[in-house]
Amino acid sequence: MNRRLFLCAVLLLAWSPTRAEDIQAEIRFRVAGDETAWVGQKQELQLELWSNAMSFSGQWWTLPEVPGGFLMQTESSALSLGDNRADGYWQGLRYTFDLYPQRSGKIVVEPFDVRFSVREAYGKPEQAYAFSTPRLVVNAQMPPGVDAGGLVVSSTAFSMRANWSPQPLEEGVAEVKVGDALTLEIRREARDVPGMVFAPIPEPQIEGLGIYGGNPRVEDRADRGDFTGSRVDSLTVVTERAGDY
Repeated sequence: MNRRLFLCAVLLLAWSPTRAEDIQAEIRFRVAGDETAWVGQKQELQLELWSNAMSFSGQWWTLPEVPGGFLMQTESSALSLGDNRADGYWQGLRYTFDLYPQRSGKIVVEPFDVRFSVREAYGKPEQAYAFSTPRLVVNAQMPPGVDAGGLVVSSTAFSMRANWSPQPLEEGVAEVKVGDALTLEIRREARDVPGMVFAPIPEPQIEGLGIYGGNPRVEDRADRGDFTGSRVDSLTVVTERAGDY
């Protein structure tokens, strides 16, 4: 019993609650790493919430539209941080956003509002804070050998699979009747790239065939920090006249 009482006393001494009038909070918003990126390459942005209080709650923000790029949050969880400062111990939460530049030049992330609440101790009332992030600028460059004006995807791993239904014969020839339809499905997949950045596949115009595009499907996956994006497009080809195409 004496040992248990001693341990409780040590824990209480280790946690010294901050008085309500001494509670402080702040945010940090920055580009992780170099502020220069390739067009289409993921650029990581970090939002950090800091306070010398005991706990966070009610975190809220809405990401702005970014002209010339896509800004998205693929992971909802936060990384816990700690910092021993001159005025005591501060704790923080780090959230990660992904910016994908879609053109060369300066990509600007305009300020957006961030709100959260903190508590000085268990059972104490919440204290709310509201901040505005600083304006961030990322310099995007077109990868070597790429023509300006096209949609670019930059990734360390890319794959594409195309399948016809019904399957053509072994020599790649499909024998159909007038009025029959073939479907082509194309799946493109890349690491650290959302499926929304892939350009739509073209719909060729071939006399004697009716070619119709289907609704694309975006199928992104996030697993413990690994993000893979994919887009699935489809074309339906209807034979309107006899012939070889």
